[in-house]
Amino acid sequence: MNIPVMDKSTERARVFFALWPSPDLRRQLHTLALQYQKLHGGRAMRAETLHLTLLFLGEVQRGKIEGLRQHAGELSIAPFSFCLQHIKCWRHNQIAYAAPEDGVAPLLKLSEILRGVTDNAGIELDRRGFTPHVTLLRKLTQPFDVQPVTLPEWRVDEFSLVESAPDMNGPRYRNLHTCRCR
Repeated sequence: MNIPVMDKSTERARVFFALWPSPDLRRQLHTLALQYQKLHGGRAMRAETLHLTLLFLGEVQRGKIEGLRQHAGELSIAPFSFCLQHIKCWRHNQIAYAAPEDGVAPLLKLSEILRGVTDNAGIELDRRGFTPHVTLLRKLTQPFDVQPVTLPEWRVDEFSLVESAPDMNGPRYRNLHTCRCR
């Protein structure tokens, strides 16, 4: 993946923990996004931006990022797998997304463990509930009912701390740190 250079001169960075799909799953998700874009309008996410956010931290002081890296690197998370089985939409914010069945225990557990990492790094964050999903379309013009999809298994062997920066073509992402599951 071509990783853009971010402006490191600012004191704060917009960051989140994420899972990146395999290249094959990424291609299939992007194809699905383009198919739904034709049917329901909206703006398809660029293939290289497709991810599942485990925990959104928001604006974080750059000085605290090293603590996040260190605490996340000390975690012992067993590899696991899950499947995205539905495409859904949130009508209130015009987003279409792919999602697993409700309650994928390893995803929920990893998100909760990462909340502990942020606490240990001295970062306060919003305590909203976690809804595992991959955003496929924004600004959806024609909402639709939940539909089943068949996608390959998503094998989780690592997770990443990612920085997001705005761009006229949508957000740009840069991995700050990748942690291997073990």
